[in-house]
Amino acid sequence: MPKASINSGAFDRNRKANIFAVYNCAVDIQMLSQNRHGFDPSEYLVFSVVSCANMQRAFRQLAHSDFHSDDLAPARARDVPISRRRIAEATGLPRETVRRIVQKLILRGYLIESDDRQILVPQDIAEGDQDWDPRDVMAPILRMVQTLMATGVIQLQE
Repeated sequence: MPKASINSGAFDRNRKANIFAVYNCAVDIQMLSQNRHGFDPSEYLVFSVVSCANMQRAFRQLAHSDFHSDDLAPARARDVPISRRRIAEATGLPRETVRRIVQKLILRGYLIESDDRQILVPQDIAEGDQDWDPRDVMAPILRMVQTLMATGVIQLQE
């Protein structure tokens, strides 16, 4: 099977095209999620920060061997909250704006608030976000890889 290697010099020689390819991949995947849920950009930003914080904390709780298991169940949502203050710090949005967006997303069922006023993604939403058609997610990744191969950043070796 061929092995891939990274040529960082090629990345620098074609910096603009390569950064554009990586950025477009990230934006395309972001737009899939944003459109799927009907979020405006600020709502998506807040939801993404809460989701990311939830996942980071959940994965910190896993043992290394858990990553090699076929039965990697998502952590329970109640174990992984984030505060409105931390959301505001992470997004750069004013706290009042974050408060309004969080309240709107709670009313729509995309976020919940724990007894100690921490914000998290409900388990049903977190699990439902995993049922994407893989082709939708892989298409932007494939376009990025094709560009990086064409510019010599990714090189295949036998």
